[in-house]
Amino acid sequence: MRRIEFRSRLFVILLSFALIPSAVLAFGWFATSRYAFSLVGASAAWDSTAASGARAISAMRSAPLTAAQRQVIDAHEQRLHESLLQSKRATFVFTRAVYAAAVLVLLSLAVVGLGASRVAGHLSRQLSRPLVELVGWTARIGRGEALPAGP
Repeated sequence: MRRIEFRSRLFVILLSFALIPSAVLAFGWFATSRYAFSLVGASAAWDSTAASGARAISAMRSAPLTAAQRQVIDAHEQRLHESLLQSKRATFVFTRAVYAAAVLVLLSLAVVGLGASRVAGHLSRQLSRPLVELVGWTARIGRGEALPAGP
């Protein structure tokens, strides 16, 4: 079985130092946004408000009212319907926003991974060269050869 080179091991270590915390933070952000979107997009409260408002309005319509009072009730009913519609729209948008957040998390991880791999590759090359040179000197000493002339 062939051993992995020092440079490759160093590359994996450096890359994991960048990717593991980034992945934990990104998935934490996704989980938080998913939870927050489910709270904001809940339309059950508006559904019950619309139902109780409809019952109250129907009870008021059976009572003797003036024309001004009927206009106020009609305006209130219209606002209630508009609010319910906006609630349903928000629920639609926020359920889709979870998927957008997931795509954003994956794209951000891809960008961070690409950048981290480039930096890790550069650092592993720069950090492994002195060690490879030192191992070469040790091998030369073991064979009884002279060390190369230094700067």
